[in-house]
Amino acid sequence: MTTVSDSLASLLLYYFTIGSLVQINIVNITSESEVESSKRKQEENKEIYERVSKEIERYMVEEKAFLDQDMTLKTFAKRVGVSSRSISKTINEMEYKNFNMYLNHYRVEEFKTLIESEKYQKYSNTALAKEAGFNSRASFYKNFKDIVGISPSDYFESLNSDAI
Repeated sequence: MTTVSDSLASLLLYYFTIGSLVQINIVNITSESEVESSKRKQEENKEIYERVSKEIERYMVEEKAFLDQDMTLKTFAKRVGVSSRSISKTINEMEYKNFNMYLNHYRVEEFKTLIESEKYQKYSNTALAKEAGFNSRASFYKNFKDIVGISPSDYFESLNSDAI
């Protein structure tokens, strides 16, 4: 009887050992294929990101979409012909928090260009902000300070003190 139980114990030990080794190999094979799949997906995402970012930048610069005070991610996506999800992901990759921050970055840069132009010297900051695409004074001031680090008035004063 002991021989039978010893044989059975040995057989079970052998079964569990072989089973464990086979399972480890299956896990390793799965992990390697998952890694390869992940690498391919990353390459595809990188290509998509580069294509979408070029299209977004092109449209923003050439069409000056940021000047539209009612611009939303959805309307921008329709105009560019890219899904709003792809645009949003791409903008996040570009180190902007979201579409509105991206849009406001361009608006602030437009404001800075306008404020230095002789044509717009007689305009108030609020009027220039509207020209740059902002739809409210409060939005303009908040975003300008967030992006540039100083208020629009301080920025204007620094331009005037540099000119002297």
